[in-house]
Formats: sequence, C-alpha cells, structure tokens
Amino acid sequence: MNDLHVLISSLKAYFMDDDISALYQLRECQGGHGYHSLANIPGWLEAWSPNVTLEGDGFVLYQQTARKLFKILKAVQKGKTVNKILYPYMEQVDKVVGLKEVSKEITCAYKLSEVLRVALSHQLLQIAQSLETHTEHSFDAKWNKIHQIDIAKVARLHGIYLTSISFIQSIEKFKTDKKTIAVMTDLCKVFITEMIIKFGEAALINNYITGEQMAGINSYHNDLIDSLKPHVVSLVECQIIHEAMAQGTTLSNMDDDYATKLYERAAFSSLNNTQKLESIDTDLKPLARKLTNFAKI
Repeated sequence: MNDLHVLISSLKAYFMDDDISALYQLRECQGGHGYHSLANIPGWLEAWSPNVTLEGDGFVLYQQTARKLFKILKAVQKGKTVNKILYPYMEQVDKVVGLKEVSKEITCAYKLSEVLRVALSHQLLQIAQSLETHTEHSFDAKWNKIHQIDIAKVARLHGIYLTSISFIQSIEKFKTDKKTIAVMTDLCKVFITEMIIKFGEAALINNYITGEQMAGINSYHNDLIDSLKPHVVSLVECQIIHEAMAQGTTLSNMDDDYATKLYERAAFSSLNNTQKLESIDTDLKPLARKLTNFAKI
C-alpha cells in the first residue's frame, strides 16, 4: 500500500468522526435553538454526516493503516530501513521500554509530542505481540474482533503523532513576526495536549509519565486555551459579517454585562415570534384530528 495512503486513511477516519462529534456538541451547547433550521447546524450535520463513511468506514481505514504499520515494524526488527519521513518513530519503537520523562512540567512542544510517540510505540508493540502469540483464537478473530479497538487506536495515534510533528516543523519554517509564531505555537500545543489527554494513556500506564505529570499537562492545556481566547475573539471580529449575524459587539463584551446584553439581543430574535400562522388552524389541527381518529381504528 502506498505510504501516503496509510497516513491519509488514518487522518480521514479520525478527523471525519471528530468533526461530526464537534457538530453534535455545538448543537447541544445551543440547547433547543441548536435544532432550529435558523441555527444552520441541522443543515451542516446533514451535509457532513456522509463523510464519516464516504470512501471507507472508519474501522476499515484504521485496519488498512495498522496492517502497514505492523509490516513496517517487522521490517525494522529485521534490520531493514524504512521511510523516515512517514515513519519517523519506527526505528525507536523497541527502545521505549523503560523510558521515563524526568521533567516535572512538560511544556515544550517536542517533549509533548514525545509523549504521543511513546504511547504509540507501546501500543504498537503490545498489539503486535498479541497478534503473533499463539492462542485458541485465529488471526482473523484477533484482527477483526478481539483486538479491533486496540488496532484502531494504534492507527489513529499514528496519524495524530505525524500531524503533531508536521505542525511543529511547519511553525519553525514560518517567516513572520514573533507574536504570530508564539500564538501558532500555543495553538499547536493545544492540539498536542488534547491528544495526550484523549489518547496518551499508554504513556501513563507504562510509566513514561506519572499521574502528576499527566495532571500538569491537563492544567497546561486549560491555561493555553485561556490564553488563546482573546485571539479567537479578535479573529472572529475582524471578519466582515452582517450586523444581524454578528449581533453587534456582543462577542467582545467580556465584562459582567455579557449575559444581560446577550439576552437583550435575543429578545429581538425571530425565534421569539409568537404570531400564529393561519395554516395551523386551517390545515395542521384538522390533520392532527384525522390522524388521531385513524390511530383509534
């Protein structure tokens, strides 16, 4: 299989699922209004939902990636050379056993990415060993049922780790001012720390990091988000948006009157229109009575 396809399969499976989950969360955050057509979210969900299975089910894509990863791991263990750009961690997989991060606070982007690398390496070694160990279960049963979830985790972490490394290296090549680079670096760290919190448990279980260090990463993640909030507000406000959509300067009101002003603007929303349509009495209510009578028959 083409090495680039291996990476794309992993990224497609993860980010398509993550995007649809984000839309569901966005809808829930808006309460009942999130289900209204004026919120646009129902339309986004309808348009985006096919992407989760389009061009391949997520687990099938993860299996394609994992199959190649195990093949590459065997090649490395036999002394063969591999593509160091698309598999930069493979030659160090067997060396992660016993590794420990000594820094009390892990805030460097590269050190954070190392947590992902170690977690990925441990999971890859453990699943490879489980697949090769002779048991009463066939290889197909192990691959498609018993270890299916763990195989998906390995493939997903492969794409996430390469994304993290690519993000860090791309920032280093930026030719712009120091403030922009600092913001982009923090944004990169937000991504990496979130991935560690979600998928980096293998690094904790295998004692590469301690519970205290993991808690510190979680706290650092929250601090990074707080530091980026003003930049997100500025980014939104610099866009040319119609006044009715932007709701004036509500977004930038970070003082105590923020909620009050939001409610004041919401009072003029068309969602609060109580005018009853004539068709409710002439069409919908008679139809409802007919359906009720039909259900009783």
